[in-house]
Amino acid sequence: MGLKIYNGSSWSSQASAFKLYNGSSWTDVVRGYVYDGSQWRQFHPEAPAATANPSISYVGSVGFGQNVPGTITSTSGTWTNSPTSYAYQWYVRGQGISSSAVSGATSSTFSMTGTYAGAYMQCAVTATNLRGSTTAFSNELGPFGPGALTGLTASKTGTGTVFVSWNASPGAQRYYVQASPPFAEYRPTSTSITITGLPGPTLGLYVAAETTQWGLSLGLQGQGANASVFNLP
Repeated sequence: MGLKIYNGSSWSSQASAFKLYNGSSWTDVVRGYVYDGSQWRQFHPEAPAATANPSISYVGSVGFGQNVPGTITSTSGTWTNSPTSYAYQWYVRGQGISSSAVSGATSSTFSMTGTYAGAYMQCAVTATNLRGSTTAFSNELGPFGPGALTGLTASKTGTGTVFVSWNASPGAQRYYVQASPPFAEYRPTSTSITITGLPGPTLGLYVAAETTQWGLSLGLQGQGANASVFNLP
């Protein structure tokens, strides 16, 4: 409901400062009440103003940094002038990429799927009262890593040869495999690798999902896993 003032010929929207005449001078209205036909409602002459911006926090499915999948939640923030409603809009950006609104992401929570591995997230909260609306932006979180690596197995398949496999991780474009000794690194895009020419007696392995989405040229790792193979070659 908007307050209107009659200017002598037509009704117009209320000016930014609503005043009352006290018999000798005009004074600003700090707080007043208007009747909506059934009850008196408190009226503030100014739009909401943020005294503390909204903040977002992350809860993931595994206890390792900020990685997908997971859920981000935004508070509404702290406002003056008694907002009657809040609206939410989530924004995403990549490294060196401008922010853009996420279509349909208009609740206080947002589910981080593999699509957002490598991205930074932020929420805009718009507070509204009878006078108007104001928007404030939250802190930014990110970048989010790909999902944790699971199902890692490794076994000797021949003389100095090891076959390594694992489950696909959400948000992974490739995988990081570290083997030693001798020290070697691999970045396969599939969920398995065969390593040959290995000396014995033991091979140590570390494998993690890696994302290069959202402008991450060098890759961002999620939570990895370790395995060992004995009795080599």
